[in-house]
Amino acid sequence: PNGAGKTTLTKILSTLLLPTSGTARVLGRDVSREGAAIRPLIGLVLGGERGLYNRVSGRENLRYFADLYGLPSGSVTSRIREVLDLVGLTEAADRRVEEYSRGMKQKLHLARGLLHRPPLLFLDEPTIGLDPRSARELRKLVRTLSSEGVSIFLTTHYMFEA
Repeated sequence: PNGAGKTTLTKILSTLLLPTSGTARVLGRDVSREGAAIRPLIGLVLGGERGLYNRVSGRENLRYFADLYGLPSGSVTSRIREVLDLVGLTEAADRRVEEYSRGMKQKLHLARGLLHRPPLLFLDEPTIGLDPRSARELRKLVRTLSSEGVSIFLTTHYMFEA
């Protein structure tokens, strides 16, 4: 339900917030003391309007984040192509993000979260704002990623997604 702390827990586990008490560990590391070691190992999809650069294209957003993640420059173009294809944004890749629908922005957030091939992916209500078909595709993608060995931490309002 709303207000249960799903997003707060996700932010604590992904090292965006410090816990006010107690301890939390991710991949064997303490989130309060080892945040810098955790961050390269996780992907985070919070969605919404924040975290993307609206005046540049989806592809340029991903190139920027690839640089932040320290991806090898020789593989960036092909990796961006892979994640754009994976989330179904290939045709819109060179349009400005400000022209994207909310669902397209959510897909771009997911592409960003997968860009550096993290072993753990945090998804905070990833189907919010997606049309039914895109939501089904995202759930299918989550199952595929899980079967490929990616650990998924997913928060949702929908019991059938849990």
